[in-house]
Amino acid sequence: MMIAGVQPLWAQSCIVENKNYYQYQDIRQILDKNKCNSCHNTDNNKLWQYHDYETMIGWLSCKSKVIVPGRPDQSVLVEKINGGPVKCGAPMPLEGEKVSRADLIAIETWISEGAPEFCIAEYDEIRAMLLSNNCASCHQQPSNWSFGSYSDIFKSASNSLCDGDIIVRNNAQASLLYQKIKGTASCGGAMPPSGPPLSYEQVAKIRDWINAGAPESTKILPVTLTDFFVSVYDKDKINVIWKTSAEIQTSHFEVETSRDGIHFFSIGRIDAEGGNTFGQQYRFTYDAPQIGYHYFRLRIYDYDGSFVYSSIRVARVENSEEYFQIFPVPAIRGDRCTVVWYASDDREKVKMSLVSITGDLYREYVIHTGFNELDLMDILPGTYYITVEDYYTHVKIQKFIVLDP
Repeated sequence: MMIAGVQPLWAQSCIVENKNYYQYQDIRQILDKNKCNSCHNTDNNKLWQYHDYETMIGWLSCKSKVIVPGRPDQSVLVEKINGGPVKCGAPMPLEGEKVSRADLIAIETWISEGAPEFCIAEYDEIRAMLLSNNCASCHQQPSNWSFGSYSDIFKSASNSLCDGDIIVRNNAQASLLYQKIKGTASCGGAMPPSGPPLSYEQVAKIRDWINAGAPESTKILPVTLTDFFVSVYDKDKINVIWKTSAEIQTSHFEVETSRDGIHFFSIGRIDAEGGNTFGQQYRFTYDAPQIGYHYFRLRIYDYDGSFVYSSIRVARVENSEEYFQIFPVPAIRGDRCTVVWYASDDREKVKMSLVSITGDLYREYVIHTGFNELDLMDILPGTYYITVEDYYTHVKIQKFIVLDP
């Protein structure tokens, strides 16, 4: 059974079997501690708000959700505060110290566990909620959906008027059970059909339970990372280091890397120690990386073959001179090309010009540190020169050819 209490370590207020978990209020305190509320407050309603749970979870930024329950690697909030480059807008906080590793891990852990508003329930608590709301008066007939056992709760009724699964693990919004008790289902009526609806907290706890993977027991929630960071040493090596809490059913870790933060590939595997109630520390060394940003994540496997992704960490291998590259060359009109640029100082963006072979300016772009994609739809076939001005006002020039498809 989950109980609430005050914990000095990272404000974890949910405890089960001597293991700590986060709920929304814990994360709100962490954000307040980092002075996020100096900008993200009700006086500035154009910015993301986090002082109300449903607003916090539903907010869109950069055309993506700020928080994606279960997927810290897809959550804009994590990208903004993890210390690496961002795809749009600016890294956070805008001023002052960066978010500490401990606070970053806390936020990521909360999201990976489904970003619950309350302490995550177990199946027995979910069943008790449904019984207390008289759901068994209908849902005990053979042709109707049943919640009498843990395995039954996932089975659709043979006479259901609705398509879709009763419970979609890690996705309450797609789960018919949640849609029915919240009153948002597109078929049939809300549940229960008579009598008072479930309370806000009961609906929220069922949502949180589904987003956490609908566990029979919270003891089987996946391994938690208590630290995860990357560091460059000897100029051409990157250490990937992580620590775990208790490892239950964890098989191994795959270390993946990417140059653009989108396309990842595996660079190694480390077997989990497993069966340790205190967790372990692991280290993986990536040799001879290219200059520029390198993104890393872990794919964490259980013995049954299922896996979850960690959040993403970023390291930069520094360059002593301005670095500029464009590919492919030649490029095809209508396709996209990639421009890689790293300054020799702390500049984060620069103007890039596309010049015709006769010296006329054809296009101007602003490119940012790292990988940039350019759309060649409006570029006529021909030979061009790409120019970028470096810190010393020297112009770097590269020949660029565009061909017809």
